[in-house]
Amino acid sequence: MNTFILSDNGKPNHKAVEILTKYWDGVLPIDPAAIAAKMGITVIPVSSRGYSGKAYQVNNQSVIEYDQTEFLLRQRFTIAHELGHHVLSHTDNGHQFRDEANKFSFNISIPEETQANKFAAELLAPEIAIKHFVFKEKINSLTQLAELFSVSTVVMKYRLTNLGLL
Repeated sequence: MNTFILSDNGKPNHKAVEILTKYWDGVLPIDPAAIAAKMGITVIPVSSRGYSGKAYQVNNQSVIEYDQTEFLLRQRFTIAHELGHHVLSHTDNGHQFRDEANKFSFNISIPEETQANKFAAELLAPEIAIKHFVFKEKINSLTQLAELFSVSTVVMKYRLTNLGLL
C-alpha cells in the first residue's frame, strides 16, 4: 500500500490539491464520498432521476446527489464532479447544477462544467500519485493505472495527456 503527501504546485487544479491535502488519507483509490462527508457535505444516492448528479445547497447545507444505478466508476466521477461544483463556489447564491451524463465530457464548453471535470480528474487521480506509479513503479499500462485509481480509461488518458505523460 502506498501513501502520498501532496503539495500545491500552483496548477489550475489547485483546489483539488487543497482538498486532498486536508481530507485525503493518502490511500488509493480515493473515496470522493468520504472526502465530501469529512467536509460536511451530504451525499445522497438516488435512482434514475434523469441525471447523473446534482449539486445544490438547502438551508446552508451543501448536498450532492448521484445516480446509484450507474456503474461504479461513473458514480465516483459524478461525486467528485459535484464536489467540485461546491468547492469551486458554483453552488453559492442558490445556484444548482444538475448534470446529465453528456456534461461529463472533457470537451464541453460550459465553464463551470469544465472546471468541475478538471477538479474531479485531479481529485481522483492526483498528479503526484500518477507520477509515482509511472516513474517509480514503472507502470505504463493505461488500463492498469485506471484500475489503481478506480477511474475510467478515458479519465486516465485525459490525466496522462495533460501531465505530458502520454
